[in-house]
Amino acid sequence: MSVGTYCYADGVLYHGGFQNRRKHGRGTSVNEEGVYEGEFCNGERHGFGTMWFDNGDKYRGNWYEGLFQGKGVYYVRSSNSYYYAHWNDGKKVHGTWVRDKNIYSGPFEDGLFNGKGIYTYPNGTAIEATFQRGRVVSGSEREVDSQLEWTVGNDFYSSRPEDKGNIVPQRFKNVAPLRPPAFPDGWELDSS
Repeated sequence: MSVGTYCYADGVLYHGGFQNRRKHGRGTSVNEEGVYEGEFCNGERHGFGTMWFDNGDKYRGNWYEGLFQGKGVYYVRSSNSYYYAHWNDGKKVHGTWVRDKNIYSGPFEDGLFNGKGIYTYPNGTAIEATFQRGRVVSGSEREVDSQLEWTVGNDFYSSRPEDKGNIVPQRFKNVAPLRPPAFPDGWELDSS
């Protein structure tokens, strides 16, 4: 494997590892979408990496053959919201969405809340409900523990009271591994 810099005919600038004339290993790629820094395999974003999109959005997490795959955090600049999610083929399948201290935890379909989930308002009131295409179809209001802790790579995100209810990325050394928000009793991920 060699390391170098190459400017492609389509304007993509790449600096990093090459194998068989393809991006491979660690590298940085700049194109019309934005800037990607992370791992490549056979020319594709593959492994762990961060993408800073030109519109101000950011994704940090796992990739598979150029798509978001596995655990990752996506920040949407236009709405100042975060998705702490498990991704499949570039789409959110299950996780937590946070915006202005509103929190949804549950499954997603086509980017919308879909399935059994919990929506928590800033005052702590929560709706445990079944969602279809982003709308509540059945559910009830109750008090829940809406604290969120999540790790992606070396970043730690928290909504604990000492963090004043805001999701704040922090660098920690020797942080014990944390689990994503657990499913309520009797719930399981419908992978169909």
